[in-house]
Amino acid sequence: MVGSPRACVVPWIHELLRCGKFVPPGIAKLVVQKRERRTGRNPATGAAVEIPARQVIRARIAKPIKDAVETRTPWRPAPSSRRGRPRR
Repeated sequence: MVGSPRACVVPWIHELLRCGKFVPPGIAKLVVQKRERRTGRNPATGAAVEIPARQVIRARIAKPIKDAVETRTPWRPAPSSRRGRPRR
């Protein structure tokens, strides 16, 4: 049985917090980016609102996935380096 999705994601979060970036191979590059405090507008009233500084996660999608979306072909991970009989 495969582990829960939470168990799979938690190590990624720890790596992001420790290094500021994480690269799941063939998927994306995740980077923590700091956003400065800024002034925004309440769209309903037009009043100025202070938006506090915060950290956000930015993702840069891997080229194979971008190409698959553009050409609408199914994405396949790179062949593994396992030896032995190929799976059917």
